[in-house]
Parts: sequence; structure tokens; C-alpha cells
Amino acid sequence: MPKLNFKANNLFISSTLALLSYLPFAVVSKTCFFLLLTVFILDPFENSRVFVLISTFLLLQITKLHRTAEANLAAAHHAE
Repeated sequence: MPKLNFKANNLFISSTLALLSYLPFAVVSKTCFFLLLTVFILDPFENSRVFVLISTFLLLQITKLHRTAEANLAAAHHAE
């Protein structure tokens, strides 16, 4: 029985990630930040706040990389 539940969870997670890949980056990052904020406030498991802080740092780094890539793309497109 647990294997069925594990497969169902994997299917849900993979389907959600597939759908999120079609959304704009800003929407996905704001949604992730909202979920991290909710986990930080509710503190549902041990060390969840440490997990949230690390995840927030990673999200900020990915956002910086995304902005840099967009700026480089716009500069390359403008140069043509």
C-alpha cells in the first residue's frame, strides 16, 4: 500500500512541476516564496525554518541569475 501512495505523490509532484514550467518565472517565484512563507509561519516539521531560509536563499540566487540572463538577452537582441 505505501508504494501506491509514493507513486501517487511522485505523479502529483511531476505533474505540478510540468505545469509550472509553462508559467512565467515571476509567477512561479512569487508562488514559491508564498509557500515558503507559509511553511515558515506554520513550522510543520522539525527544522522547517532552516529549510525555508536555505530555500529562500536559493530562490533569490535563481532570481538574480534569471534577471542577469534576461538583461544579457535584451542587450544581445538590442545589439543586433
